[in-house]
Amino acid sequence: MKKQIGFLFCAVFALNSCTTVTPSSTREPNSFLSGMDLITQKELDKFSSTKDLRLSDTEVLVDNDDAFESKIKMIRAAKAGETIRLVYYIYSHDHSSSVMTEELLKATARGVKVRILLDFFVNYKTLDELLLMQKLGRGNLEVRFYGKPTDLMIRDARFLTMPCAKKDAKSKASDCSDAKWAQIKTGNAKDADIYARLLLSAIYAQNLDLLKLAIMGGQELDLKTFSVSHRWSNSQKRNVAAAADVDLESIFKNLKLLKENKIDGNYIARLKIALGMVFMGSTLNPILYEVYGRVPLDQPKPHSWNDWLHFTDYTHHKMILLEDRMVQLGGRNIENSYHMKKNHLTDKYIFRDTDLFANITRGGRDIANAYDRLWNYKPMVWTANDAYSFMPHDWVVNVDWLKQSLESCKSQMGKNRSALASCLSNRVSANSFTVQQDRQTRIEKEWQQKADTFYREYVRKPSDKHFKISDGDAQKMAAYYVENLPFSFVDKDQSNQDRIYGASKRSWAPWGEDREELNGKNIHAAWMKELENVCEVSRTTGKSQRVIFHSAYYMPPANLVRAFGKMLDGRWNCKNVKVTFITNSEQSTDLFFMNVFAKYQLRAFFDVYRRKNKSAPTFEYLEYKGTDDKGGKLSLHSKVSVFGDDVLIGSANLDVRSFYMDTNNGMLLRNVPQFAREYTEWVDDLIRNSGLLENKTDLYIRGEGIQSMRNRDWQMAKAQLAKINPKLVEGKNGEFIKKLIFNLSERIYQLSLQLVDYNQVPVQNNDRPDESNEQKSKQQMLETEYDELLQLI
Repeated sequence: MKKQIGFLFCAVFALNSCTTVTPSSTREPNSFLSGMDLITQKELDKFSSTKDLRLSDTEVLVDNDDAFESKIKMIRAAKAGETIRLVYYIYSHDHSSSVMTEELLKATARGVKVRILLDFFVNYKTLDELLLMQKLGRGNLEVRFYGKPTDLMIRDARFLTMPCAKKDAKSKASDCSDAKWAQIKTGNAKDADIYARLLLSAIYAQNLDLLKLAIMGGQELDLKTFSVSHRWSNSQKRNVAAAADVDLESIFKNLKLLKENKIDGNYIARLKIALGMVFMGSTLNPILYEVYGRVPLDQPKPHSWNDWLHFTDYTHHKMILLEDRMVQLGGRNIENSYHMKKNHLTDKYIFRDTDLFANITRGGRDIANAYDRLWNYKPMVWTANDAYSFMPHDWVVNVDWLKQSLESCKSQMGKNRSALASCLSNRVSANSFTVQQDRQTRIEKEWQQKADTFYREYVRKPSDKHFKISDGDAQKMAAYYVENLPFSFVDKDQSNQDRIYGASKRSWAPWGEDREELNGKNIHAAWMKELENVCEVSRTTGKSQRVIFHSAYYMPPANLVRAFGKMLDGRWNCKNVKVTFITNSEQSTDLFFMNVFAKYQLRAFFDVYRRKNKSAPTFEYLEYKGTDDKGGKLSLHSKVSVFGDDVLIGSANLDVRSFYMDTNNGMLLRNVPQFAREYTEWVDDLIRNSGLLENKTDLYIRGEGIQSMRNRDWQMAKAQLAKINPKLVEGKNGEFIKKLIFNLSERIYQLSLQLVDYNQVPVQNNDRPDESNEQKSKQQMLETEYDELLQLI
């Protein structure tokens, strides 16, 4: 599951068995392609990473045991000389993951090549395990990471860990900063000393003790009062202010700073807030010399703002590809929660998830090429060896050792940064626990023990449900591999293009055109086209059509909110369409605040829905309750979208992060009416009979008062925050956070209302049959503010 780690930005920046398929020349025509399809082949080619694929033996796996067994069978089917390509957000080292690791290593012994691409931020903590996999693979297994620190981040890390000269009466505010920038010529790794590397290690390891050591030790600050805190829990990682035990009101002052920070683009305001957090002060009155000297405010070009704003843009792809002949992709990571049903080996959520498996009879090489584009994307990807060389894991693997080392080297703190660095380095070599070889010996034994435990104690249970694409659907189906990427592949042979930050509108895109594909957001381009298309099919044929978003998270980006608005106000005639949203509740997910603020999106949407156009579709909204029929923890993790006879299965959620920040992938199956019908019937049965879902449509249609919603949400938020730190909800801090939540919820509601309701956008001229340039400009500004605001959440 995703983790909200916005605190870190603040703290640091302040700083071949195949059935025969019909040849394409004689394939049955897609009913959509016979005059009713708005999605042209040219558009499909623009937003898909492959041409039309030919798949056989296609299965949709909603059962965890089936999905895990399918992955293992793929690995065992690999032959000498073939390549297994894996890309995942999470690769754990628990019971089922250890089984998978063993199978991958057995494959390498057979002469199979294995490539594993993982998110760096999430998997840095298991660097020892991944390097051990490489070692045991004997040259046939390589691990790479997506999300390496950029040159500008390294440059800033150097700045943040360099000392200032002593100031005197003649010192100007900018003297220290100017001297540092003069010394810093590049952000190359070879120029970063131990403190800059420690700081980056602290960021990716999410270790506050190491963060304080890197900044304070590197800047030669007085650390006499420095004390080592316990390592943060997951909940504490989400709120650096709580862990710092600061006075929130004195740091943030008022909401004007927040507005200056995110809306007006005042980065100095952001850094003032962040600086206070780093220094753990109870007030925010730093001397100007210190502000300019400690934090990189006046940066030489190029600026690093975007690098820090997007340094937690994850690779959220999930796929295993065997050469060019088998593929499995979807929502599942490599972890027990995705590979098991309820059992005694895991006390975490058991996820309801969905993968697609298929044999590939044509086009598999295109998927491999798409994988290799990301694998070789130099601006964001580096090898595990390079990661360890630059950011050694030895510093962060053992908190107790870190505490002991800081205590032993305390005499050097605040005196000489070189002496402190030498002392800490000596401590590393003196402590056997930090020797990587010793750690990896233990890890290898743990793998074997966990794999043995899995085979001995986990009992596979009967499948919940099993979908198989029928021969009839397979003959008519057109399949496309689609991705959200940090670059646009207008020229698909390029793999070293400039990185795209977020999803900004391109200056050359015509007014009113989203052009998601120009920003690399191809899954969302597919969603947008499919929504419009399903309405057109229903209008043209007069037949009912169904849209389902079965998604772990609901907080749609601005372009989708606007598309839903078009469905409501008649710009798209969707009279015969029914749209179903199914997602998690506060009880079934660890992203509590996402659900809280999503309510205000929903409230705005249903406020407009109550006065919908006569050509609008029917909408319904449901949430999982959080427990199964036996009382076990249950959470939705699927990412399945149904658009009439088309279905998209992949890794992208219906939220801003999936659009604006992370990479994602999926398979778009066009013209699979039998499967779409079977999946829809299964979902409807879940709604009616499972007892797992709660229909909240009427609640939003009735329109509970905004103030009542806020008061109830504040009570729930108060209880959650008190678990992190009771002082957060006491006195002025409690009043401040309450006001912050109320103001954010109001702004989200107002922005959502304007995006959904075309007539809410303020323009001077309302006499227009089509959108004026002023209307379009206002709309784009609203979308930008909306997406950037929700990015914070």
